[in-house]
Parts: sequence; structure tokens; C-alpha cells
Amino acid sequence: MAEPYFLISDTSSNAPKQFQEALLAVDKLIYVYTSSNVIYALSTEIEDDDLLVVCSVTGNYANAIASDLDAIKGEKVLLTTNRSKDLISHFGLIVYMSNQTFSPEEIKYGNRSVYTRYGLSVYLDMLYNLYVTTYHQDIISKLKQQ
Repeated sequence: MAEPYFLISDTSSNAPKQFQEALLAVDKLIYVYTSSNVIYALSTEIEDDDLLVVCSVTGNYANAIASDLDAIKGEKVLLTTNRSKDLISHFGLIVYMSNQTFSPEEIKYGNRSVYTRYGLSVYLDMLYNLYVTTYHQDIISKLKQQ
């Protein structure tokens, strides 16, 4: 069975951890890892049919670990505002959290904006809502059986 994994820098891990807790409440487990120290562990843990979602709003974290990700099996998705062409070859899908294009200087220095402050939380809240509304009957049935 395919498993979802989330990878994010330590400093930005609050939103994915809240997302993980919300999904646990409806009996869905996702794995959230922080830091680049886990890349080797993930390369042996993730199977071909698993999904790795890298959360890197500014793209700086994704740039730092991009070449290491090539050793990881499974589908790789990036959530970011960074439209750098350097990231494209490392991910099967890039979800841009903004239609705004940031300059290389803004990207390098963290392009602090409403997207970097709230974007990941809003995106994961919307994803949670989509999951719950799509699978609400299955969720209710599982919770009744417990």
C-alpha cells in the first residue's frame, strides 16, 4: 500500500505536524520527517509506489537537498513558491503555491511574504478539507467501528 511521506526543514515543520495530527484524528497516518539528516533513511524506507512531498515554500530547503533526493524511490512532489528551473529535474510534480514570480534575490533571502508566512498552513488545511470531504463516509464508518 502506498504511503505518504512529508519532508520539511526543522524551522518550518509546524504546519505539516498539525496536518499530520488532523489526519490522525480521522484515522489516516502520514509520515513527517524534518531535516536533511533523514535523506539516507528515507532512501531505504520509501518504496516505488510511495509519495514523498517536500515542503519548501521559499525553495531554499529543496535546493539544499535536491541532489540527495535523486536516490529516493517513489513519486516526488514539491510544494513551493520558487520557480527555479534547477528544481524541475528532481521532482515529478511541482505545486506552485503562488502565481507570483520572485526574483533570484528574493528567493535567496527567503522572499518573506504572506505565502512564506501562511501559505503552507493554508495549502495543507485545504488538502485536509479535500481529504475529509472526499472520504467522509469511509472515515465515519471506520470511526464507528472503533
